[in-house]
Amino acid sequence: MPLSLYPQTIQAQPKKIVAISAGKGGVGKSLMTTHLALALQKKGKKVGILDADLYGPSIRKMLGEGELPYKNDEGIIYPAEVSGIKTLGMSYFRQESDAVAVRAPMGRQILYHFLNRVNWGALDLLFVDFPPGTGDIQFNLCQEVQFSGAVVVTTPQEISLLDVRRAVDLFFKMKIPLVGVIENMSYFIDPLHHQKHLLFGSDGGRKLSLEYNIPLLGEIPLDPLLCKLADEGKSQEYHDDGVSLGQLFSELAQKILEGIKEKEKSPEGQIFQKDPFSLSIVWKDDTVTHLPLFEIQKRCPCAECRTEVPQCDESVQARRIEKVGHYAIRFNFTSGCSKGIYEFPYLKNMEKK
Repeated sequence: MPLSLYPQTIQAQPKKIVAISAGKGGVGKSLMTTHLALALQKKGKKVGILDADLYGPSIRKMLGEGELPYKNDEGIIYPAEVSGIKTLGMSYFRQESDAVAVRAPMGRQILYHFLNRVNWGALDLLFVDFPPGTGDIQFNLCQEVQFSGAVVVTTPQEISLLDVRRAVDLFFKMKIPLVGVIENMSYFIDPLHHQKHLLFGSDGGRKLSLEYNIPLLGEIPLDPLLCKLADEGKSQEYHDDGVSLGQLFSELAQKILEGIKEKEKSPEGQIFQKDPFSLSIVWKDDTVTHLPLFEIQKRCPCAECRTEVPQCDESVQARRIEKVGHYAIRFNFTSGCSKGIYEFPYLKNMEKK
């Protein structure tokens, strides 16, 4: 029977999860997340936003106020809902003017609760708005969440691309499919003379697209109305009929849906347990690897096991087997070992040794 790799704390989980990242702040990543969600909601999709930036209140500010989140007696959190979008972030648990000092271990714990103790309901898609940077919290998100794909946001200038490239490299390393790149602040149309001005240079998104062979999904101009409505918490009004750029976000959202569909096939294959003592992986090239669990544990790659070979016998089973991002598996063995992260190439070659 197929192995239940990542059992959830609660059953109601999004069908697809998409990361929106930039590797830096100030490029309009949260603005893109907000309007992509609103565009999909207008298409009839059930959409949510997890604001993973523990320090910033952007998403809540842009969406405006609606039904607030709450927690039931079992400790399960139900997200806020604004304009038909379910949303959650640290901004709902503090005052807007409060300073936030969160060290990495606490940040990981907060995000764990947001990911595993929230009843999102039957969402078609959940956007995760990544915090700036490519550090510990971002790496942990890539490990713990089974992302269907990632979208990176940049502005045209090279100084932006320096950081965005790091975000792209992180997703490549973690085997998360890149759906494409969005270039924000691409140009400004002078309303008086209707001339196009390249205020921040040009072709940053196109450069990134060519460098990494990922699609350029779209180029978003600077629009005073877009900024005004975001500041007023009325972003949904941008998607009313007759607003010119609202259609642009609708097209972007459709491209993301199509891009996810193209990349849905697992890059590694299917994992099965025919019995409690072994594991089988059917790879994407249709080859099959069969491994006894005690052999897997004997070759645990964690630092402790490399120092001292673990003692285990053929009765070893796995209490839990879970995927780590898209690149590895973590086992919690009955013998007590639970630290090793087994990358797929390591498992594939293990049978040959």
